[in-house]
Amino acid sequence: MQNLIPFSEEKLAKLHKPRKGETRVGDIILCCEDNLEKTLKEEKPDYVILGIPESIGPLANYGRPGAENAFDAFLPAFLSMQSNRFFTPKKILIAGSIDTADLIKKSKKVKEVSDLGVIVSELDKIVESVLDKVFEINAVPLVIGGGHNNAYPIMQSAHKFLNKSCKLNIFNVDPHADLRETDYRHSGNPFSFALESGILNKYFVSAMHKPYNNEMMLQKMSGNKKQIKFDFLDKSYSFKKTIKKADRFFSDSEDKVLGFEFDMDSIANFPVSALTPMGLSVNQAAELVSRVCEQFNPIYFHLPEAAPSENATEKILTGKALAWLVYTFLNSRK
Repeated sequence: MQNLIPFSEEKLAKLHKPRKGETRVGDIILCCEDNLEKTLKEEKPDYVILGIPESIGPLANYGRPGAENAFDAFLPAFLSMQSNRFFTPKKILIAGSIDTADLIKKSKKVKEVSDLGVIVSELDKIVESVLDKVFEINAVPLVIGGGHNNAYPIMQSAHKFLNKSCKLNIFNVDPHADLRETDYRHSGNPFSFALESGILNKYFVSAMHKPYNNEMMLQKMSGNKKQIKFDFLDKSYSFKKTIKKADRFFSDSEDKVLGFEFDMDSIANFPVSALTPMGLSVNQAAELVSRVCEQFNPIYFHLPEAAPSENATEKILTGKALAWLVYTFLNSRK
């Protein structure tokens, strides 16, 4: 398929070496040799992992680069995980990564930050077209890397394949609400675009940071209580209360499904697009992922904004954290 760099057996062999006497994820994962549509029809996977190597969206939102490195950091960490009594990764396909080379090249020629929005919109169409194939066969996509801008095309694709009576709700763990103005596309406004276009029914954002959400946005959220609910990461924050509050918020939506967004900016002292010493630990993040999966059984999982540099230690830590959250999602979802 155009716009996708498939994750082939050849690529797998470069990242994973079998070891006698044990079975790891890399020994049993499904690969995509060439044509994604054909592979999906033949393999009929339950889960499809897709990488988006770009930081155009975060840069358009005045963030740091590095999100283009997250998927490559994730792969070796995930492939080396053991398949054992605790985790048996069956029917999981690594589709590959979105081909962003031309868009990145184009973005480097842009003079005004706002002009990056045009390129982000181009990326939207590519991401949506690839995910259409995944949702079409009722597989669950796990999208890793890139900026939070990619939440919008994921939601667009998911919404497209819902039953007409079905509504899309979102649970987002994020220090920022990502409800900025829709003047141009970037990583800070995917949910604004989704609400405006009518594809998003209800939006719950958890573990927000009080000093890093502007007053205009907070007023906008408080003024739309029917569609938006939120809580803050403060001394009263607890996973139990958050899940209960979200469940109550979503409960009056008949025939609903839930998309799960986990912005890696939520993790303290982690290489992300918006660095912060405050936030959740990786273990706390995994616990919250587990609770959301058990309660809501999400139809997709999105892990954006991890932004490791070329530093080897950063890449290893980033990869293992992403792999741990993916492992938790796969193990916790019904």
